[in-house]
Amino acid sequence: MGDEENNVAVVNAECDPFADGWHGDGCCAYYCFKAYKSYNAFFSAYGANLMFAVLSVNAVFALLSCNSIFSILSVHFALHLTEFCWDSKNQSVVYRNVHRPKRISPRSSFKPRKRVKSFFWSKKPHETPVATAFPKLRSDIKVARERLPAAKARSQFLQIMHDAEQKDRVVLITGETGCGKTTQIPQFILEESPKDAKIIVAQPRRLAATGVADRVAQERGEARPGEGSVGYVVRGDSKVSNDCRLMFCTTGVLLRQLQTEGALDCISHIVIDEVHERHLDTDILLARQSKTTKRKSWKKRGSGTFLSKLIDPPSFTSIESAIFSLEKLGALFKSKMEEEIRVSLTPLGVHLAGIPAPPSIGKLLVYGSLLGCRSAALAIAAGLSGGKSPFLRIDRRSIDTDTKEGYKNQMVLDERDKLFDSVGNSDHAILSAIYNGWDSLSGGGGVKRKYLESLGLSVNAMRDMKQLVSQLDGALASGGFYSTSESDCNGKSWRIIRSCVVASFAPAQIARVQRSSTKYAETVEGAVEKEGEAKELKFYTRSSGDKDSSVDSSNLTKHYHGTSEARCFVHPSSFTFSVGSYTCPWIVYYQLVRTSKPFMRDVTECSNYDLLLFGGNIEVSASDGVIVVDDYVRMSANARIAALISGLRKRVDNLLTKKIAEPSFDVAKSVEMKLIVKLLRTDGMGEEKEPETDSISVAIDENHRADGANELKVTITLLNNLHGQGVQFLDNLITLRQGIFEPKGWVDYKSMRQRFEHIAKTLKGLASQALVKAMRDARIEFLEHCGVDASLPNVYVTKTNETAFENWLKLSNTLIDGRWLPNGQGLNNDAKEKARILAFLEYERAIMWNLGKILWKDHGEAYENHFYYFMFQIVKPYSMTVEEYEYTMKTYANKLKIMQPPSMKKCESYAGANWTIQEKQLDEPSIRRAIFNGLPKPYKKHLRSGYEQDWRQMDDATFVSAMADFEAEDRTSQEEKKAEAERNKQNQKKRSNSNQGQGGSKRGRRNDNNDKKFCKYCKKAKSKFFDNHNSEDCTMKEKWEKQGKLGNQKELHTIESLASISCPSCEAYQEVGQ
Repeated sequence: MGDEENNVAVVNAECDPFADGWHGDGCCAYYCFKAYKSYNAFFSAYGANLMFAVLSVNAVFALLSCNSIFSILSVHFALHLTEFCWDSKNQSVVYRNVHRPKRISPRSSFKPRKRVKSFFWSKKPHETPVATAFPKLRSDIKVARERLPAAKARSQFLQIMHDAEQKDRVVLITGETGCGKTTQIPQFILEESPKDAKIIVAQPRRLAATGVADRVAQERGEARPGEGSVGYVVRGDSKVSNDCRLMFCTTGVLLRQLQTEGALDCISHIVIDEVHERHLDTDILLARQSKTTKRKSWKKRGSGTFLSKLIDPPSFTSIESAIFSLEKLGALFKSKMEEEIRVSLTPLGVHLAGIPAPPSIGKLLVYGSLLGCRSAALAIAAGLSGGKSPFLRIDRRSIDTDTKEGYKNQMVLDERDKLFDSVGNSDHAILSAIYNGWDSLSGGGGVKRKYLESLGLSVNAMRDMKQLVSQLDGALASGGFYSTSESDCNGKSWRIIRSCVVASFAPAQIARVQRSSTKYAETVEGAVEKEGEAKELKFYTRSSGDKDSSVDSSNLTKHYHGTSEARCFVHPSSFTFSVGSYTCPWIVYYQLVRTSKPFMRDVTECSNYDLLLFGGNIEVSASDGVIVVDDYVRMSANARIAALISGLRKRVDNLLTKKIAEPSFDVAKSVEMKLIVKLLRTDGMGEEKEPETDSISVAIDENHRADGANELKVTITLLNNLHGQGVQFLDNLITLRQGIFEPKGWVDYKSMRQRFEHIAKTLKGLASQALVKAMRDARIEFLEHCGVDASLPNVYVTKTNETAFENWLKLSNTLIDGRWLPNGQGLNNDAKEKARILAFLEYERAIMWNLGKILWKDHGEAYENHFYYFMFQIVKPYSMTVEEYEYTMKTYANKLKIMQPPSMKKCESYAGANWTIQEKQLDEPSIRRAIFNGLPKPYKKHLRSGYEQDWRQMDDATFVSAMADFEAEDRTSQEEKKAEAERNKQNQKKRSNSNQGQGGSKRGRRNDNNDKKFCKYCKKAKSKFFDNHNSEDCTMKEKWEKQGKLGNQKELHTIESLASISCPSCEAYQEVGQ
C-alpha cells in the first residue's frame, strides 16, 4: 500500500496461543533509557539483566522496554539457549561444553502468576456488549475518513485479513505518513466484526496512544475515550469502559499484561504500530508473536533458540558476561556436577524474579524492606528509574550574587548543601530526603511549590517519582514485602539507608578511593592535619584487563594487591563531587558513564560492615590478619569475624527461603535482621561509638603563650552532627562557660565573637555547618525585624558576613528601627550602649533558638519537657550522696537556663518565644523546690520537722548540711536493720534444723512451710524466680526499681542520666538523627 518505511503489523491471535500448556512462572525485567541498534550492544551494557530474566524464570523471557518501567514481556514457551539446557531432574538451567543447542524441557510444576484482570482483559468478545459497526457521524468527520488513502484499500485489506486468519499468518501493512494506517485499520476490523472483534493497538509512546485514542473515539461518534467502544491504557492513566472493544496502549503496557496467565485469551487482534523504529520491546513483541504463530500453524515446538530468532541475537560472550554479573549480584550461583556447570537461583534471586525492575533496583527494594527503610528505598528506586535528575541544573561557577537571579540560585545551592550534609555522603540518600520531604507536606500546592523552589526541583520529575513509587510499591507488595511498622522503623536513619544502597550495588559497582599523602599545617599549637580536598582524591574500579578501545590503557594499574584497576571520576553533577574526605575508602555507584572520561553517577560511601555483610564472598588470610571481600576489598580483622558474618549471611538466606514458602512472613522482625541493623548502626561495637574528645585552651595573658600557669584548658566532646545532640551540646557549652568564658571575662556582647569561635571548635563537619546556618538565619530574622528586605542583593554581604552584620547592628538607626533605642536617644552614648547590650543579647538568643530546631525534637516543647522532669520526675538514688545530688541538680538547672525557652503557638522565630518565664521558673527558690521534690520521703519529713528554720529559707550550706545529717543517720539505721535481718535469718535456720530432728511434727511441718523462700520484689516484678530467694536477699531490687516495676517509685531515670538531661524525647530524637 505504499512506502515500506512506515508500516504496521496486524496479528491474528484469535486462538489460544498457549494451548499446548507452555506456561512460565514469574519474571524479572530491565529497562534502558535509549534504544540500542543491536542486541549485542544491549547485552554489552545490560546483558546481566536480560540473562537474569531468562534464568530467573527457567522458562520465561522478560524484558522491560525503553519507554516504560513496567513494559514486560513474558514468553510462554520453551526457552532454548545455545550452550544451556534445562535439567528436569534437578530443576535448573545447565551449561554444557557443546556447540549444538540443547533442548529445555518444560517444568511441569510451574504455575502462572495470579493477577487480577480488568473487565477488558477478562471478558471474551461474546461477553462484551456489541459495538455499533457504523455509528452516525458528523458529515465533516465522515468526509474526512472517506478521503483518506486507507479507505480506498479497505476491501483489499479485509480480504487479506480473511486469508491470513485461515492460514495463521501475519499481515504487514505499509503506507505513507497520513494515509490512515494508525486510525483506520483498527476501525476496519471492528466494523467488519462488531460482535467477535476485541482489538489491542500498541503504540511506542504514551502521547501517541492517548492522542490516537481521542481521534478514533471522535471518528466513532464518541465524546471521548472510555465512554464507549474506544479506550486507552498508559502508565498511570486509563480510560476504559465495559463496552470497550478497541483499546490503545503503550507497548510497555502490553508487555506487562503478557506476564499474566492467559493474557490474550479474550483478545482477537493485536496491532503493533511503528515497528520500523526498532525499539527493543517492539522487536521482542514481533519475535514472540512470530514464535506463537509458528506454534499455532505447525502445532509443534520449534527447535531453534528464542534469542537466535531475534533480529540481532546477542553473542555467547555477552550471555556469559550476563551470568557473571548476576552471580556478583547474588541472584544466582554456579555449581559443578561431573562435566556440567549448573546455574541456579539463590533465595534472593527468586524474590527478585517477581519484581518488575532491574535486578539491582529490585535488590534495593527487597533490602529496604528487610532493613526497615522501605519508603526510602522506594523513593531512591523511583529517582534512579526516572532517567532524569529531579534537580534543576545550576552552574556554581557562573553565579553572580549581586543579581537577584544569582542570589536566588546561591540560596538554592546552600539549601541543597545543607540537605546533603544531613544525609551523609550519598547521592542516593538525598533522593529519599527530597521525595519524602516533599510528599509529607500538607497544606495545599503552595507549600509543596515553595519546597520545590527552595531546592531547585523539577515539578514534573517529582510527579513522575510519585507515580513510580506507587507502581513499585504495588510490585513490592505483590511479592509479599508489605508496608508495616517494621518495614519503616529505620526510615529516618541515614546510616541504615546508606547501608541499604551499598547492599544493592556492591560488589559489582564498587570503587576504591585513594587519597594522596596526609598534609599538615603549622599552627601555634603545633602541626595540625589538613582537611582533604576533592581534587586530591583518585578513584579506581576493577578492570577485566581485556583490551578495550573504550578504556585508556594508561589508566590501568596493577598496584592494588595484584588486581587490575581503571581510573574513573565522580561526575560533576554528583553531590559527592566536592567531598574531600571519606571515612571509608570504598564507594558504590549506580552507573559508570563513558563520555570524555569514565564518570560515576549517583555515589554512596560504604562502611566496613556494609561490605562485610553485603560485599560478596569472604576469604580469610589468617597469617596476615586480613579479610578479603570479593577478592578485592581488604580489611584488617580476625578470622572469627569472618566466620560470624558468613553464618549470619546464611541465616538471612534461610529467612528469604522461608518467605518464599510463607509470603506473609515478615523478615524485618527476625532476630537476625535486628542484629544486622545493630551491627550497621554501631560498626560492630554493639553500642554506639565512644565520642571523640578534644582539648581547648586559651592563654590567660594573651601576650604570652598558653602554657602551664598561663593556660585555661577544658576537655569537650566533638560533635559531628547536631541532630538530637542537645544534651552534649549543652554539656560543652557549660564546660566552656565555667572553664574559659567566665575566667576570661567573656560575658558581654563585645566578646560574643570570641565565645562563638570557641563554641565552633567543639563542632566539626555537619555540626559546624549547622552553627553557621543558625547564625545566618538569626541575622536574617534581625534584618527583617528592622524592616530590611533580606532578599535584596545589596544586603547579601550584611547577611552572610559576621563582621559586617555586627557593625550594622551597632548603628544608631539599626537600634532605633529594632526598638532597642528610643527615638531621640541616638546621641546618648549610655543609652546606645544599653541598647547594644539588648540587641546583642537578642541576637545570641536568636542563634540558640535556631540551633534548638536541630538540637531537640519538638523544638518548641523541649524546654517544657525537661523542666517538668527536673521539677517532678526525679528521685535521689540511695547510692548518691546528698552533696553529689545537689551539685547534679544545679548543673541540670544551668543547662535548662541556656536552652531555648517555650514557644508560643505557631511561633516561627525567636521573637515568639517566652524568654521571661524561663528566668522566673529557674530562680533559686524554684531550684531548691526541685531538689526537695527529688528527695525520698524520710528526708522530706526530717527537713520539715527536724529544724526550726523552714527548709526554703535555709542557705545552701545549711540545707546541704541538714540533708547530710539525716543521710548519716539513715545509713546507720539501714546498716543496723540489715544486720538484724541477717541475725534473724541465721536463727530461723537453726530452728528449722531443730524441728526437722523431731520426726516431722505438726509444728515442724508448719515451720518448714514458714521457711519457704519468697521474694516480694521479684513477685511484683513478675519474675519467675521469686521463689528461690527471700526479699531481704534480693539482688534484683535495684534493677526493678529503675525499671519502675515495683510501682512505688516515680523515678523515670537514674541521676546519672539526669546529669546529661536524658529524657525519652531526647533519646528518640537521637535515634532519628543518627
